[in-house]
Amino acid sequence: MSHRCLHELRRIRDMAGVGIVLAGTEKLSALIMPEHGEFDQIRSRVCLWPKTITAISREDADALAQSSLDEQGELDKPVLDALWSYSKGSARMLMENLIPAIKDYGINKGEALDESLVHDIAKQVLNLRAA
Repeated sequence: MSHRCLHELRRIRDMAGVGIVLAGTEKLSALIMPEHGEFDQIRSRVCLWPKTITAISREDADALAQSSLDEQGELDKPVLDALWSYSKGSARMLMENLIPAIKDYGINKGEALDESLVHDIAKQVLNLRAA
């Protein structure tokens, strides 16, 4: 996001009287948070500085996997354990890489979803190592 864009968002917030959520990486917080910095006018309007989420919980990962692979029925613990071991708490790795690869290179080719399929796809297709 450019510096100009942040100033435009501040102006929209002021004129419209609405709240704006800025979501990004810890770099965004570091850019805006320091007092008397370049973005002091934005920082002074921030009312909440939540802790940056660096990983999803195991429970959230299991729920994402289950909903994405729902057509496979209830996922068993070894499959969920294998998915977790490769995603390592990264929702992006799980949802944008691991599950699509399992579907494309396994399930859609007639393979049954089991722990060994997860390991094979993760290692052979995505070149991942389990945690």
